[in-house]
Amino acid sequence: MIQGMETEQRVDLLLSLTNVRSESQISALKRHFVDGLNASACAAFEGIPESNFQRVIDRVQEVDAKIEQIKDLDWARFKSEK
Repeated sequence: MIQGMETEQRVDLLLSLTNVRSESQISALKRHFVDGLNASACAAFEGIPESNFQRVIDRVQEVDAKIEQIKDLDWARFKSEK
C-alpha cells in the first residue's frame, strides 16, 4: 500500500480481513493511506502511541501483501490458460 494513494474502500476491505476495530486506529490508517499524512502525524492526531500505530500499519501491509500474492498466482494461472 502506498501512502496517500489508496481508496477508502480498499482500506475498509483490508481492515475487514483483520481484527483492527479501534475507531482511532482506523481513522489514522485512512488519514495515512488515503489522505497521505505521515504516520507520526496520524498517530498524534488520533492520540495513538506511534509504536502501536506502526504495528497496525504493519498488520494491514501484511494482509495486503498476501492479497497481492494471491492475485499474482491467479494472474499467472490465467495467462497460462490462454
